[in-house]
Amino acid sequence: MLPALTIAAAAAGLGPPRLDLSSQVPSALPVAARTDGVCVDREDTVLATAVVIYGRRPGRSAWGHISLRFLACQGGRFRDVEYEATRVDDTLREWYHAAFPDERWYDALDFLDLQHDRLVLYRNDDPIDGGSYREELDKNREITELWMPWTGAPAWAVLADLDHDYALQMAAFRAGRTVDRTRYRALSTNCTAPVRRAEATLSTEVETPDSIFPMVYLRQLADHPDVRVVVHPSPHVLRRIQADTGDLKAAWSGAPTRVYRPLIRGTLHEDTLDAFRARVSEGAVPLAIDWFVATGTTSRSSAAGSPPRGVSGD
Repeated sequence: MLPALTIAAAAAGLGPPRLDLSSQVPSALPVAARTDGVCVDREDTVLATAVVIYGRRPGRSAWGHISLRFLACQGGRFRDVEYEATRVDDTLREWYHAAFPDERWYDALDFLDLQHDRLVLYRNDDPIDGGSYREELDKNREITELWMPWTGAPAWAVLADLDHDYALQMAAFRAGRTVDRTRYRALSTNCTAPVRRAEATLSTEVETPDSIFPMVYLRQLADHPDVRVVVHPSPHVLRRIQADTGDLKAAWSGAPTRVYRPLIRGTLHEDTLDAFRARVSEGAVPLAIDWFVATGTTSRSSAAGSPPRGVSGD
C-alpha cells in the first residue's frame, strides 16, 4: 500500500514520487545520451528547475543539504548544472584539488584565513553524468528532486545571476582576495541561501517555505500539486525496497516510490549493490530529461511519467 504522501501526490494528478536510477551509473552518460541536439533550435532558456534535497549526515549536514539544479539551453547547447552553497573550511581544499587540478590558489598559505567561514558556491556541471550525485549516494544519502514550475526567462535570470556570482567568486579566489560575500551561519545564512534567493522571485506559483532547514522544503513541497518528485535511491532506500518487496525488482527507473527521511540508515551488501548497478546500467532513465527535455514539453500533462523502456554536501 502506498503511503499517504504518495496518495496525495497521485490525487493531485502528477502521480506518485518516482525512482530515478540514472545517477547509479554515471559512466553510461544517461543524460548526454538523451539530449544530443535538443537545444539546436531553442533560445537561451531554462527548461526545468529542481530544488534538490540531500539526506542527512552526521555533523553539519545533520539537517540535510539543499541545492538547485537547472536543465537549460544556452548557446544552442544543452546544459545540466547544479549550484549549492556551503562554508569555507579546511575540508574544501581536497574538493578544489579535484575540481581544479591545474590550479594552485587553494594551496596558498593564507587561503583559509582570507576566506574563513565565507558562504561560497559550488557548481556541479552534469551532476548525474559527472558523478557528483553518485558520490553522495555512495555516502548513503538519498537525493530527492522537487521539480518546480520554474522555467523560461524568470528562471534563466536566476541561473544567470548564480553564474555571475560564481564567476566573481572564482576571480576572487584566483586573485587571492576575500570573497565579497557574507559569512556562513548555520541558523541564518547557510546552504539554503541560493534556494531562498530563487524563491524570492520564482515562488509565485508555488508557496515555498523560505526556511533555513532543508527538510522543511522536503516536507512542504513533496506533495504539492505543482511539484514533481524524483527519488535517487541510496543503498538504505534500496535495502528498504528489498525488505518491503522481497527483492530489488521493484526498484526500476520510473517505478512509484515514497519519499524517505531516515534518521538512521541501513546498508545494502556491496555485492548486491554492485550487481544491481550492473543490471540497470543500460536501462536507467533520467526522468527529468524525459519529462522536460526529450519530450519537448514542460506541461503538467506529462508529469506523472510512465514506466521506462526496458531502470554533495553542506
